[in-house]
Amino acid sequence: MKLYFIGIGGISMSALAQFLHDLGNDVSGSDVVENDQVKILKSKGIKVFVPQKKENIDKKINEVVYTSAITPGSPGDTELQEAKRLEIKTKKRAQKIGEITKKMKTIAISGTHGKSTTTSMMLQVMLENKKDPSTLLGSGFDLIGGNYRIGKDKNLVLEADEFDRSFLSFYVDYGALLNIEPDHLDYFKGGIQEIREVFVEYLENNLKKSAVLVYNNEDANIKKVIGRLKRKDLELISFGKGGDFTLKDLKTEMKVPGFHNRMNALAVFALASKLILDEDKTLKALGDFKGAERRFDYKGKKNGVIVYDDYAHHPTEVKATLQAARENFTRKRVIAVFQPHQYSRTKFFANDFVASFKDADIVIIPPIYQVMGRDEKKEIDNFKLAKMIKKNGKICFATENFDKTVVKLKEITKSGDLLIVMGAGPVNEVADKFLNT
Repeated sequence: MKLYFIGIGGISMSALAQFLHDLGNDVSGSDVVENDQVKILKSKGIKVFVPQKKENIDKKINEVVYTSAITPGSPGDTELQEAKRLEIKTKKRAQKIGEITKKMKTIAISGTHGKSTTTSMMLQVMLENKKDPSTLLGSGFDLIGGNYRIGKDKNLVLEADEFDRSFLSFYVDYGALLNIEPDHLDYFKGGIQEIREVFVEYLENNLKKSAVLVYNNEDANIKKVIGRLKRKDLELISFGKGGDFTLKDLKTEMKVPGFHNRMNALAVFALASKLILDEDKTLKALGDFKGAERRFDYKGKKNGVIVYDDYAHHPTEVKATLQAARENFTRKRVIAVFQPHQYSRTKFFANDFVASFKDADIVIIPPIYQVMGRDEKKEIDNFKLAKMIKKNGKICFATENFDKTVVKLKEITKSGDLLIVMGAGPVNEVADKFLNT
């Protein structure tokens, strides 16, 4: 089958493209820039067009798969509209994945935070138990040397994302629900109520008959969602304080720090028990787990400064990451570089972001990452956010760009410091530049 991916360089799109390419499909695609994922795709013989333009679409293509990041009038949209004009079948990425989930025993991790880490944990547990699963990940994972895997059994481990209601295209046998919080409020304009509604819809309609769901018993929004379920065939298993599985059951030392990661591991432990996996092997895998790419990811050391990188871009994630840093490095000075992701998210959560830096000693805020087509510069920038953080009693600097961020870091860091670089945009470049210049 000849498949064309619009936005093929995205982390999740590239995983699916490679997955289907390895299954024997003729895969090509396009993106706006030649990023690292595009280079990987090209190295595997997948043709990638840069830039995107409608002339890239021809009648020989059987199906076009497109990212939900496409916006009306964007270069990717011109390709999509050309495909429709030529009457080529089109599907969103989630719909294409949904086709795969129908055919496999699907283990899906959902929730506002922690999906990539928990999905990677689940994969490591299954491999330790001599299973041979397939997976699609939203981040790289050293254990499999990338962000996807094709196994020989019928197990599929993947993330189930609520953004764009993507998970409403999936069909799930075993699910984990980690947490529910306000996020993507540019999309979920009805706020937390609308977000809870879409999770109810997912659990009611997208879990297969007699599916198993493990859920966080400590999350108030999850409890509201569970309380609204009408289905009687689901097996509901709670984890956390007062649940069917508690942290006392997690009899292993974790390499990845933080309460949030212990709760992620507990969700996996509960799933593993329902999958009838060996408990000792499960605990060993959880104890050995070193993390997914850009999830409290050790980058190196320079002049006595230890450097970590993390994908945290929501106030809860920032707070949890810094708590984990403080827990693991109690005597070190913690310096946080945080690039806000989207003007809309920064505006919605400005006060929450201010409070999230409690465990940092010094904060640096480079310019906000703008998501084109979904985001406009409104009423806030990094300088205003930095001023708010200063008013809250923190030492905080705003910088004009990444290069000036690195200059500031070289001025203020000293041997013994812990530097953690956070954000969903390209802010990981700061860590690399600090270490290599």
